[in-house]
Amino acid sequence: MDSITIVLLLVVIALQLWNITKKSNIEELKVILQRTAEEQRDGVRKQIESGTTEQFQRFEVIQASIQKTLSENRHELNRQLSEFQQQMEQRSANIQDVSVEKNEQIRKTVVTALQDSRKEQNDQFHVFSEKVDRRLSAIQRVNIENIEKINTTLEDRMNSLQESNEKRLEQMQGIVDEKLQKTLE
Repeated sequence: MDSITIVLLLVVIALQLWNITKKSNIEELKVILQRTAEEQRDGVRKQIESGTTEQFQRFEVIQASIQKTLSENRHELNRQLSEFQQQMEQRSANIQDVSVEKNEQIRKTVVTALQDSRKEQNDQFHVFSEKVDRRLSAIQRVNIENIEKINTTLEDRMNSLQESNEKRLEQMQGIVDEKLQKTLE
């Protein structure tokens, strides 16, 4: 369409140049130009009509191609999504299996550690208990010895007090006897 316009412009320019040189042929040129313009308009109209029909046909072909491509892409995408879902389900199942195995290993490790800890605590408690028993036995022996010493000391003191009291009583009795004797005499 642009080329037709350019051709028309060139014809007009040529005619104007020619018009300047020959003013007498102006009427003939007008008629020729009008005829040429009408012919070109008819040609352009026919080209536009055939181009429009051709464009519609091309658009229909393109539309059909796009719809086919979209349909194929949709099917391919659905297939890939299905495969991806299956892969994710498989991976999830694998992760669950590994998780179950790891949890079982952890459980066994914890149980073993708790058993070892309990045994160690029992051993330490037994050792502590034996030490406490020995210590209590030693304290008991020391207490018995101390009590015996205290009893011995108390007995010795009581005996010495008793002897001292007996001596005083004897002295007092002697004094009382003397005074009685004096009083009787």
